[in-house]
Parts: sequence; C-alpha cells; structure tokens
Amino acid sequence: MSAESRNRRKKLRVLLERVVNILEATGKRYTILRFPSSYRERSIDLIAVGGDAADVIIRVKTGAGVSKDEAHDMLKASLALDSIPVVISDDPELYDNIVYERGGVYVMNERTLENMYLKPTELIALYKKGELYLSINKKKLGEAMQRRLMSISELSYLTNISRRTVFKYKKEGGMVTVENAEKLVSVVGEDVVESISFEIIAKDIQERMRELGSCLRKALSNPQLEQRLREWGEVYEIRKSAPDYIVSGEEIQVVVDATPPSRNTLKDVVRKTIECVKLVDVVQREIKASVSIIASQENEFLVKDEISPYVNLNKVSIEKLK
Repeated sequence: MSAESRNRRKKLRVLLERVVNILEATGKRYTILRFPSSYRERSIDLIAVGGDAADVIIRVKTGAGVSKDEAHDMLKASLALDSIPVVISDDPELYDNIVYERGGVYVMNERTLENMYLKPTELIALYKKGELYLSINKKKLGEAMQRRLMSISELSYLTNISRRTVFKYKKEGGMVTVENAEKLVSVVGEDVVESISFEIIAKDIQERMRELGSCLRKALSNPQLEQRLREWGEVYEIRKSAPDYIVSGEEIQVVVDATPPSRNTLKDVVRKTIECVKLVDVVQREIKASVSIIASQENEFLVKDEISPYVNLNKVSIEKLK
C-alpha cells in the first residue's frame, strides 16, 4: 500500500470517528456498514436513526464529489428508510455552515453536520443550482405582516418580489434565496428568515424525486424476483452496499439476493447478511423491519448452512423463490 493510500485511510478513519461522536452526542443509534470491504466500491457507510433529529444515510469521503451510483443508492435507501442522504467530507473547498446539493444528496463538512444537529443558533445555508438558500418561517412571516397591517401585494411592492412568490412564502414557507431573504428582512425583520434544517431538506428531496423517479425505479433483471418483492411493497434496488434491495411496505424488508445467477457469491451472501442484521437491529426500534434472504430451491439449505455459524437464524428469514 502506498503512503498516499495509507494517509487517505487514516483521514477517513479520523473523519468517521468525528461523525460517530456527533451522532452519539445527538442521541442517535447508528450502525457502520462495511460491505463491500473495498471503500471505493461502497455507497453507504453509516445509517443513523432515533432521537428528535432527522435520520440520516451517510457516506464519509475525503473528496466532495458524488458519483451517480453513490447518489442513486443513497437516495433509494433514504426513500425506503425515510432518511436524509448526506455525504460528509473534509474537502477544504467546503465552507462551514453551507450544505451543497449534488445529484440529490447533501454534502457538508463535519462541522456543519454538528451545527445542524447541536447548535440551533448557527445560520446554515443550502447551495443549490448556483444559488444560496435559507428558509422562511411562514408563521412568523404572517405575524409580521399582520402587525404591520400589510397585504401580500404591499409586501410584494416593497420587496420587489413577485406577488405569487410572496404568497407561496406566506402559505408554505420553505426555501428562499439569500437575495430575497435580504429583501424580506429589510421590510418585515430578521425573525422571518431561518437556517436550512433537515426538515427543509426532506421537502427538497421529495421535489427531487419527481425529477429522478424513473431513474430510481427501474425494472429488475429477474422478473420472478421482482414480482415476489413487490408483494411486500415498494422495491428499491441497492447496488453498492450490504442490502441488495430494501422493500418499504407494512414493514421494511432488507433483502439479500442468493438466487442464481445473482452477482453475489456465497461468501458475499454471508457478509451481506451479517451487515443487514446490524442495520435491522438499529432501525427496528423505530419501524418494524426484518432481514430476508431470497434463495432458490436448489441452494436454500446450502445458504442456511453457510450463514448459520455467523448469524442467529431467528433474525433472518430465508425465502424460497420457486
């Protein structure tokens, strides 16, 4: 291993420890997913749930770039688990207290993550499509307008913001460009403008899903497997992590595919199952969840024999695909 590789691994280890410390201070439960074993081939490093703050799917990186495969895996896992997809990076080009939207996931340094979770007085902005955004508190905006006996048309005139946009701010709140935020503050006061929160980001994700829906919900290569999984709920295929599929229905099914010609070897099935059990142990305190291995008639017993020394079989359901 080269000195550069060793240095990168050390940086990642330190960064991961910092992220874990933040999650623990927030009171979140978490698990670290270590499949695939090669860091470069992985799309998800941590899943953190519980507590009062938003649940997150986290990728820890030294750089701030996000590949399409990483973004799609994180987005699909976040939809299935009702979480926020976050990349934490120590890239020096990332500014403190700015969240960067890239490919539908949200990139920040660990200080910004800490401030979003633990320091509510910090002002956090979102950088998206070349604009900086804050958020509008619709209740405080309405109260400020009422105190001033100000109509939507009057506020529109005084701020040079369109009447339609002002109406949307008053009715829905949500994100506001820094330029428009400054205009509003100059007329109705600074209380109406707030930090970007994980709740605001969650709404942004839903809008992003309308753009990416067809990319994230492609048909599976195995129609028989797809039919079986869709009996359980909405199917999200994960390409570069421990689960092969996460199915969101009456309960969450975290699925490992052992059906030939699956891309998984038996060794992969064992390692994936171990990691999926860890995942379910964390999330099932919040939602009903379980691990399922989909096997064929030919290898059902072989799969059971392979995983039994490593996993409590009471925590895993082996489903036979006929």
